[in-house]
Amino acid sequence: MPGPGFVAPLVHFVLHLGAVAVGVAQGALDDLTALVGDGRQRLYARQPLADAPAFRIQLGRAELQVRAARALVHSLADELWTACAENPAAVAALHPTISASLPWVTELATAAVDTCYRLAGAGAARDLSPIQRRFRDIHTFGQHAAAAEGWLGNNGARLLGRPVELAY
Repeated sequence: MPGPGFVAPLVHFVLHLGAVAVGVAQGALDDLTALVGDGRQRLYARQPLADAPAFRIQLGRAELQVRAARALVHSLADELWTACAENPAAVAALHPTISASLPWVTELATAAVDTCYRLAGAGAARDLSPIQRRFRDIHTFGQHAAAAEGWLGNNGARLLGRPVELAY
């Protein structure tokens, strides 16, 4: 039985791109937690970053953004695989939602990476900083045509029963 790569290669590709965005954001979280795990403390601060309530709140929010993005990619991949296996004709109806998922996933991933970059302090701006590389990567990724905000409008049109204008 053919999978999405044969039945709907472009929307399948969109899900792969979503996984890349999630991976960049997860990497930024991992880099930040490793950075503060060594007891890092900001200049003039009274406590290590890991003990600062504001730091923990922002880190916790960023982690949930990454989880939400990952969950959507997984859910849509499951829907696509099920449709390919059970009713390939139903795949076309998934196109607007899957296409719209990438800009949303990219927004969440970018927000999480931006938070990690900000929380890491001035050292994050250095060329050797892994968080700086993640920051640059996710912002470059956000420029991809498949991550353009316009794809969200197709999903809105679908919800309203209006014609969907896919560019592929």
